[in-house]
Amino acid sequence: MVNQQYVDRLDERKQELERLRLFWSNTLNALNKNKKKLNSVTTELDRIKADIVAKHELLKEIDDETKTVEEVSASISPLSK
Repeated sequence: MVNQQYVDRLDERKQELERLRLFWSNTLNALNKNKKKLNSVTTELDRIKADIVAKHELLKEIDDETKTVEEVSASISPLSK
């Protein structure tokens, strides 16, 4: 009788251990999936930041060129009058 109780407890412990292993496996899979997603999003963020910097530089160049054209246009206008 006592031996059967130990066997039953041992079976319960084995089942609990198997549930914990399954839970751990699912948790690890979710963690790895989220790591991959984070890596992908971080890479995309870096690309977008670089794109923003490039567009800011282009905008500055366009502004500079616009000012130059306006200055040249202003200096030419009095001459043509």
